[in-house]
Amino acid sequence: VIKQYAWENTIEDKVRELRNKEMALQLRYKLWSVGMFLSFSLSPTLVALGTFSFYTLVLKHELDAPTAFTALSLFNILTFPLGAMPMMARFFAEARVAKDRLEAF
Repeated sequence: VIKQYAWENTIEDKVRELRNKEMALQLRYKLWSVGMFLSFSLSPTLVALGTFSFYTLVLKHELDAPTAFTALSLFNILTFPLGAMPMMARFFAEARVAKDRLEAF
C-alpha cells in the first residue's frame, strides 16, 4: 500500500523522527544509569568524607585514630545499604513508569 501510493518518503520521515526521539530518550536513560552507578560507587566515600568534615569543621573535634577507624568500620558495614539507595530509587522510578503505563492501558 505504501509503494502503491508513493508514501515512502513520508513514512520514512515519520519513522526517522520517531527514531530520533527514541534515541534521545535512550541517551537520557543511559546518562541517568551512569549517574546512578557513580552515586552507587561514590556514596560510601562521600558519606565518610561528609561525616569527618562535619565532625572536625563544625563540631570542632579533633579526629583521632580510634574515632576514625571506628567510624570507617561502621561505614564499611553500611556500604551496601548506602550504595543500594540509588539503585532502589531507579527501581522505584521504573516501577512507577510501569504502573503509569498499565493505568493508561
